Amino acid sequence: MESIIKVFGIDWRLLAIQAFNFTIVLIVLYFFLYKPVLAMLEERKKKIEEGIADAEAAKHALANASIEAGELKGVAIKEADRIISDSRLIAENKEKSLIAEANLKSAKAIADTQKEVEALKKRALDESANEIARLGVLAAEKILRSKES
Repeated sequence: MESIIKVFGIDWRLLAIQAFNFTIVLIVLYFFLYKPVLAMLEERKKKIEEGIADAEAAKHALANASIEAGELKGVAIKEADRIISDSRLIAENKEKSLIAEANLKSAKAIADTQKEVEALKKRALDESANEIARLGVLAAEKILRSKES
């Protein structure tokens, strides 16, 4: 082995110094490069995991919001149907009351008109009777006058 070392010109002192220098370079690189890079990679890994967790939470929140929106839509549709139904009932009741009121007014108007017609008829009959009586008196008077003359 000594012949190989002499053939290649390897000096064991130089080799030991180079090994020592390499160890120092490794130690310096480990503390100033390798550890900070590992810390940076770990921090980045945590941020990515947080981002994935946040995305999953947002996905679940969106699904829940979609379900809740569907439920609220169903409730709103039911409420709208109830309001429409109530409005129809109120409108029908109002229509019935207006029709009943109109019927009462028309019945009263018809009754008032019939009373007026009856009153006019009676007055016309009374006037006719008076006129007939007056004409009868005039006719009798004329007959009496013509008999006297």
